[in-house]
Order: sequence, then structure tokens, then C-alpha cells
Amino acid sequence: MDGIEKRDRLIRSWMEEAAQKIQQHASADPVVEEKTGRKDLVTNMDREIEQFFVEKIKKEYPAERIYGEEGFGDEVNDLSGIVWFVDPIDGTLNYVLQKENFAIMLGVYEDGEGRMGYIYDMNTQSLYSAIKGKGIFKDNEPFAVPTDQKLSDGLLASSSLLMTDDRFEQHRDVAKKTLGVRMIGSAGLEILEVLKGNVVGYMAASLEPWDIAPGKVMMDEAGICCTQFNGEDVNLLRKNRVLFAYPTAYREMMDSFSEN
Repeated sequence: MDGIEKRDRLIRSWMEEAAQKIQQHASADPVVEEKTGRKDLVTNMDREIEQFFVEKIKKEYPAERIYGEEGFGDEVNDLSGIVWFVDPIDGTLNYVLQKENFAIMLGVYEDGEGRMGYIYDMNTQSLYSAIKGKGIFKDNEPFAVPTDQKLSDGLLASSSLLMTDDRFEQHRDVAKKTLGVRMIGSAGLEILEVLKGNVVGYMAASLEPWDIAPGKVMMDEAGICCTQFNGEDVNLLRKNRVLFAYPTAYREMMDSFSEN
């Protein structure tokens, strides 16, 4: 992939502009529609922000494909070439009900390999980013990821489905081995909690490619594990049951899964 520095500058400016657009409408009630059900929502801002990114990307890189949550990009059936993953508002339920605890996410992959990942935390107005081989940054400053952590020494982040659906009893058994469970409701923010060392891992029962792709670039850069529950690589063309965890905690969790 050529022009990494230019891409990084452009993406950073787009992320900041998108955040400003959302903030400008913070006092207004969003127009809300259901997609697959009452827990799966889309708002006018989700659509506006994705359209914003699609227009920017297509202007600068017209030959590259975009895999976006709201469908304004391209139909993506393979990961050949350069593919952009766009999640305009990660944590839409939170955005609608809480007005906080959501993020903007963007990832750039080349032939299926993560090259660039960006998560904008709307709570703190902070931009976290990673470029393959260049480390992780918070607002242009190098960001140090904590050292390896054990399952029993920390907290675990989880998607709500894992704690409420009886199909995932073995995953609740894993959670019992930690000091406690935390749930935010935004994959992007949960991933940042892992990077900060606030949790030793994050389990999610059903994440879409755009929920995973930006954070996986950061996980790979930090040496943090990111796989499906069965240990296989994540598939960025469909939903996944995903585990993000520090290496020791990851091994402990996988061992616990195999015991059940």
C-alpha cells in the first residue's frame, strides 16, 4: 500500500470532522429506525456519517472498495486489494439511549491483512490509531500497551448476549475466574479498554466485520490475541464470535473452553 503517511493524515482529519458533525447534533433527538429488531437500530447520523466517509474515500481512492455497516459502500465478497471497513457509530443503542459510550471506527486492509486502524472515542474526544509496524497512537502521541495479564488478576469485558443467553454458559464460567465483568455496549470502546489494560480481555458473541477490523489492527500491533471462540482466525466477511485477550489470559480462556 502506497502513501501511508498521506492516508493517515487524511483519515485523521476525516475522523475529527465526523466527530464534529455528531457533536453539532448532540442536543437534537436522532431519527431512529429498526433494522432487524428493536435492539438493532440505525439513525440519521449513522447514515450521514457513513455517507461522509464514502464520499471522502471515493474521491481520494476511487478504485478501492468500502465495506460499511449502513450499505453506502460496495458489495464486498472477498478481501482482495484494498478494502475500507467503516462503522460510523459503533454503539448506536448507546447513542440513542445514553448520548454517550459510542465510537467511530475505520480500518484499512490490503489483501486481507490489516494495515491501518482508527477508533475515535466520542466520550473523551480521543483518537486511537495504529499503522502496521509503526505502533499505536493516541492523538498523535505513542501509546504504550500494558504487559501481559492473567485472567485471575483482572476484569473481563463482555457483550451482553454472552451474559443473557444460556447458549454461552461456558463463557460465563470463564467470567467467574476473573475479578469481575464489565459491559459498555460498544465494541470499539471495549477494544480500547483491552488496549489500556483496564480489562484482560473482551468476549463478544456476534460482531460484524466493521466492528472487528479497526481494532484487530491495534491488537495485532500490540501483540494481543484476536480470534474466534474456536481459535480460528476471524472472518472479515461475516459475523464472528470473537475473543480479544492478552496472551496469558487468552490461553487460560481457550483452555477453559476446551474443558467444557
